[in-house]
Amino acid sequence: MLTRQDLEDMGYFEAFEQKKRIYLDDYAEWVENKIVTTGDKRILENTMGFIGETGEFFEKIKKHVRDNTPLDKDSVTLEAGDVIFYFVALLNVLDIKVEDVLRKNMEKLDSREKRNKIKGSGDYR
Repeated sequence: MLTRQDLEDMGYFEAFEQKKRIYLDDYAEWVENKIVTTGDKRILENTMGFIGETGEFFEKIKKHVRDNTPLDKDSVTLEAGDVIFYFVALLNVLDIKVEDVLRKNMEKLDSREKRNKIKGSGDYR
């Protein structure tokens, strides 16, 4: 007969645990610990990584639309993670906090909404 300890050792209960919340600052620090380039190469490598991963993300969407196949959400999710990784890496090297980006974007869009300017074009509408 299996005991509770046997089940714990097999990782059985981990499947039922809630996933831990991820905080933006913690993620940014985690990303920073994964970066392998330094100096002048860093911003170039992170930029090329961001562009390349963004292309892979949209390639998954393109194939879904073009081939009229079910969207592979797991693959799209993995590619989105790579896009976010390189985006945060770029913000890190530019000394910009992810939270500040999100806050300023929300303020900007709230302001546009209040002024009925959500539609249209231009940064300062």
